[in-house]
Amino acid sequence: MPRTAIIGGGARGIGRCLVRRFLERGYRVFVFDIDGEELKHTAGTHLKKYSDSGALVSAICNLRDVEDIRAKVKQAAEFLGGRVDVLINNGGIAAPKWKDGKTMADPATLAEWQAYVETNLTAPFALSQACVPYMAAPNAAAGPGSVPGDEKGTSSADLNEDKDVEDHPTNRAGRPEDIADAVEYLVNAGFVTGQDITVDGGALIKKS
Repeated sequence: MPRTAIIGGGARGIGRCLVRRFLERGYRVFVFDIDGEELKHTAGTHLKKYSDSGALVSAICNLRDVEDIRAKVKQAAEFLGGRVDVLINNGGIAAPKWKDGKTMADPATLAEWQAYVETNLTAPFALSQACVPYMAAPNAAAGPGSVPGDEKGTSSADLNEDKDVEDHPTNRAGRPEDIADAVEYLVNAGFVTGQDITVDGGALIKKS
């Protein structure tokens, strides 16, 4: 019986790469995202052969809506045969600054703060909680820092800029495949637990 995975935030960039990687490894995958257009492209075009074969199903999910999360996990579990082997909480808001140059002193930033907390903190908890009943041996992997994506076929290599070379001892920006390698390792490393694994090409060390 093939192993199964739920991947949140899987419509583009790192998420799309993760979906592709697990499908290539023979998993059945349920993927969701808030971006319906990108999700349609991922499941209906980029990974169409897996959708056609029944290995991949996608659904729109609002990670700020706990009831929607629970409903989508239930739908995913039904598609995956009642068992979830892997949950990847990839969805999140990565913007490092307030919108439109606002500062913390602007009351309007509270709404952005709530979006960050609900998407980046509450959603992974709610997803994990909803998946627990379907996981005999829970596995979860956490996402990275900023990594250029591959939206609608754009290669991450094309997004590599001079600053990316300067900021990383590896002389390049991160690629979705780098994160997929780390996630695949964590999923299969049965004796690794509770670890903070930094996948950043040495950028953090260079800044310190």
